[in-house]
Amino acid sequence: MTEPGFIPRTSILGIYGTSYGLQLGEINNFLCILVYRGKEVINFHKFEDIELNAIEDVNYIISWVSNSVMVAISPLQISKTVRALINQLNGKHR
Repeated sequence: MTEPGFIPRTSILGIYGTSYGLQLGEINNFLCILVYRGKEVINFHKFEDIELNAIEDVNYIISWVSNSVMVAISPLQISKTVRALINQLNGKHR
């Protein structure tokens, strides 16, 4: 389900309390996100308006993830996962 040219830039990080996971990567320097359920990719999106080195509005990413999963997941849990992935992408570790 991924597009050719997808380069993973983070590990797969699970959304707490669910069987879903997220991974950030890039295609042509634009941000891409994979949504996993278990080990299977269930959705993929390329954010043509967000460059990999200029992620500012995480709410747009959180909203897309919320709309792409089949069950209700707390936006707070999605937010924590997305922010952890962005920190991983930027090389920041807690």
